[in-house]
Amino acid sequence: MRGYLHSLVMWGTDLTVENIVMNGQNKSIRTTLANAIRAIRATKHIVPMWIDAMSINQDDIPERGRQVQRMGQIYDNALKVYSYLGQPYDDFALAFSFVEELRKHPVIRFNQHGDFHFGMENEDNRITPEQLPRMCAALYNVLTKQYFRRAWILQEIAWATSPTVLSDSKLAIQYGDLDMAAYHLHDLLARDPALISQIEHADPSISKVSTHMLAYPRKVFYFRYLLSRGDENVLPFHKFKNDSPGYLEVLVLTRDFECTDPVDRIFALWNLAQDKAGLKFTPSYENTFEEAYADFTRAWSVQHGILDILGAVEMTPQSRDFYERSPSWCPNWNAAATAGCLVRKDYLPTRFMSALGDQEGKLYSADGDVEQGAPVPWFTFEANALHCTGLILDEIAIVCDDAPDIPAGTAPKSTWRFHHWMDVLRTHYQKHELGTYDDPLRAVWAMFHGDSIAAWPPVAESGYDPQTYRSSEPYVCLPALSRHVLPFAGSFNHTEAWSVVDTVLRGRRPFVTKNGYMGLSPAYISEPHKDDEPHTWQLAIVMGCSVPLVLRERGDGTYQLVGSCFVQGWMDGEWLETMMGAESAKDFWEALGDGAKMVIT
Repeated sequence: MRGYLHSLVMWGTDLTVENIVMNGQNKSIRTTLANAIRAIRATKHIVPMWIDAMSINQDDIPERGRQVQRMGQIYDNALKVYSYLGQPYDDFALAFSFVEELRKHPVIRFNQHGDFHFGMENEDNRITPEQLPRMCAALYNVLTKQYFRRAWILQEIAWATSPTVLSDSKLAIQYGDLDMAAYHLHDLLARDPALISQIEHADPSISKVSTHMLAYPRKVFYFRYLLSRGDENVLPFHKFKNDSPGYLEVLVLTRDFECTDPVDRIFALWNLAQDKAGLKFTPSYENTFEEAYADFTRAWSVQHGILDILGAVEMTPQSRDFYERSPSWCPNWNAAATAGCLVRKDYLPTRFMSALGDQEGKLYSADGDVEQGAPVPWFTFEANALHCTGLILDEIAIVCDDAPDIPAGTAPKSTWRFHHWMDVLRTHYQKHELGTYDDPLRAVWAMFHGDSIAAWPPVAESGYDPQTYRSSEPYVCLPALSRHVLPFAGSFNHTEAWSVVDTVLRGRRPFVTKNGYMGLSPAYISEPHKDDEPHTWQLAIVMGCSVPLVLRERGDGTYQLVGSCFVQGWMDGEWLETMMGAESAKDFWEALGDGAKMVIT
């Protein structure tokens, strides 16, 4: 059926219900939903409306599973899709007017007074410095509504026809304009961190301004932009792969989104993923979410012939109950990520959506970037045991403590950690006279940006004009070699580079291995618990997995997967030559054969 409206209603804790008449029958629904219907309905015409909570029999488990697979078609066939944000608060109109103003200014520059200037350079500033914090606060309140953190709206908006944000006051705005506003607000906060405290002062109800919260609405629109192949009211600069976005990319990017039923961490993304051909997995609400996660992990790994999904495992204390019932190689998608992801990007760069390509593909190639070509599979799943090919190369010797006494202020805590840990590692390498790296400081600098050493040469070796770079930064980025820092005006943007540091260091601690390598481990392995015995954290490279893994040996000779890590000097497969003397990754792994089998349970 075509020619209906689709309503997406804001989540909330208000469980108040009221009675309505639907198709001639009395029905009890939440007041929030009733308000949404009143805001959307036409005054002169009768238009059919699809509302998931009412149009799908929520008590029929098989029907719910079937509907999951056709939701993309339902949204695509709608005349219009409305996102209802609820009753307006005092600054709702101010936020919407700010969005309209931002839409007119692709670039916002500083003027001669050091203020952000809205409008042409020779014109008066359309938003004064006194007005800006209040307008930013109003917009921040809209963009950080819980609605934008719902997992289900990702595919709903991606496939929707003309998705529009709506309030009770009939104020409406297109999603493309809202994304542009979110980009601008993030950009303003990154360029002038003092604006953060000004926003908090302008609206005391905002306890803490976090740029991470602005990622939610941007990700919502990103998938719409991606599925339209860039043709969403913008001029695309990139070509997109037909199978983009992939399921793992979607799972990683949306891991912090919310849903009521844990299985929907996977099912709510079904119509976003475009690489499902050959995936032997069917959404079903008849199994437990632990069973669904394990079945999906097996199916995805076999479908792609690689084990990158293992890099999404986080065996945090919060996931202990999950891993008492599930194998350690299965990511717990029901727990928000605590650390920056290494197997796929878990963030969107602060750029116009039209300037973004798809964020697809692996970031590293620690296994040497070998491709499945042998007639015998690299790995097999036997019940809850993963049989794979891998090597224990090293073990963690020390993990750095967190930076002490992080001062309050506008600078990100990651900046403070960057400098503190830089000094700690420099001192350690000097004290122990470790010769693992020619320039340990450069190795640390690159690692804290998520890069191999070659991406961050000294200024004198970079080819850049030394006069244009800060003396406090001894190394500069070559974006062509960087995993995260994008090109900007012939080189790179320093503000963006520091944002990368914040992403890379999130939830991680530096470590040094027994053989003198430095790396970044999940912070949770450095936090002992009263029922824990001392453990040796072993670092492994598994064939088919693009990042090093942290393992713990069990008493029966199998291994428990604890998480993933960055090891400087391993991420591009350099260890194959430096530690093994191998010239070819493919030949090396084939020569090992059964001599490097391991079992992860």
